Amino acid sequence: MIPKTQELKDKVADFATAKKAFREAMSKTQTQIDTATSDISKLRADLRTESTEAKSKAVTRLDELSKNLDAARKEQQVKIEARLKELHTEIEAVNVELKHATAAGKAALEAKATMLREEYEATRSALSATLDGELAEAKARIEAILETAADKKASLRPPSKPRSRTCIRNMRPLSRNCKT
Repeated sequence: MIPKTQELKDKVADFATAKKAFREAMSKTQTQIDTATSDISKLRADLRTESTEAKSKAVTRLDELSKNLDAARKEQQVKIEARLKELHTEIEAVNVELKHATAAGKAALEAKATMLREEYEATRSALSATLDGELAEAKARIEAILETAADKKASLRPPSKPRSRTCIRNMRPLSRNCKT
């Protein structure tokens, strides 16, 4: 089936509209992610200097923000994956049409196919960026957990008294004659 010129123009216009809607949705979600990430970073920096009670409140807020961030990232990934599937389907349809197109229709279909492939690659790189952001956030969370654990360990450890060096063989102070 060879698409008519008007039909092809309508498909390109629909594609452009869908592309614009997708970009707007991604922009909105990315704004949410950036805001949450900024708030989380500020809270983590403040945690180092706050009192125990304030730390408790900050940790609660940090958990809440982390959940919001995770939800926003998941939503973004779902939208990106849906868009990738949609683009893949469109690319396959254009490839089938290219096989049966005449010379005049081929040029327009090849232009559309090129446009679809470029959008597919841009969407794939957006998905990769969200996954990289998620990985960076996971690393930051692990670092925060390790810092908290180290602080707790340090606060639970009693102050150590200096040990004198003794010879293991005869339990006397270490001398030149004793081998360690």
